[in-house]
Amino acid sequence: MTKRKILKLVGINLITLSLFIFDRFLKKIALIGFEKDFGLVKFSLWQNPGLALNVPILNIFFCPIVLVVLFLLISQLIKSYQKEKKLKVFGLSLIIVGALSNLFDRLLYGRVIDYIAVPLTVFNLSDLMIIVGVLIVLFDYLKIKKAVK
Repeated sequence: MTKRKILKLVGINLITLSLFIFDRFLKKIALIGFEKDFGLVKFSLWQNPGLALNVPILNIFFCPIVLVVLFLLISQLIKSYQKEKKLKVFGLSLIIVGALSNLFDRLLYGRVIDYIAVPLTVFNLSDLMIIVGVLIVLFDYLKIKKAVK
């Protein structure tokens, strides 16, 4: 692996780690009661005991499922590192880091800490990382599939 490729992978790791730290920081700020209204977007504490869109689920079932999925994602991440697939590494890293942050919330507080409210939903930076990561992995998969044809 060349020095340039190593630096790109280190950069990916720094970006995802920074996003994780920033998300944890924003969750702490929300937990202490900070609120700010930006018009259509509001920063305030929302505690989500369920899944996305508040679909109910018991943590006793959810946490083990998340751990299994994280294990599978990490194994894919390792393979992507070995094959030097930077785009897939970035997407998987975002998914894993976002899922870990939300899992920490479930383990620490029994619910996920959301803090960004828009007219139709409430979410956090971890949710955005997961969504963007899934889109990146999907894009990478479709790009590879198209190249095979």
